[in-house]
Amino acid sequence: MFKYRRSFKYNYEYELEEDYTFDSGVLTNNYIKTSYLELTLSGVLTVKKGYNWDSADCTAGTDNFMRGSLIHHILYQFIREGALPQYFRKEADKLLVKVCREDGMGWIMSKWVYVWVRIFGASSAKVE
Repeated sequence: MFKYRRSFKYNYEYELEEDYTFDSGVLTNNYIKTSYLELTLSGVLTVKKGYNWDSADCTAGTDNFMRGSLIHHILYQFIREGALPQYFRKEADKLLVKVCREDGMGWIMSKWVYVWVRIFGASSAKVE
């Protein structure tokens, strides 16, 4: 189940209301664990209740974008923090579109989302 709510804690738009687990298919040599996040070597992503994230301007927080935006935000966070290499950015962008399509986003809008993150996403994945 994926439950979230509008929230403006820490300057983010959304907050996860329940723990969420997703098999991302992202295979990595690094097991990643923070207070809210875990990514296993086999690609299972676990997000703890209370995690905060932003959606993107290109979709204005539509329901068929929210789960994808959560996963995408986390993968970009891992890239920024150096836990995942930069080349994972393209995989994160593809996964965003895949999840959005699974959640009912139309083909044309999903292509728009992909182009948007490819053009404008680089600064959000820049290593801190």
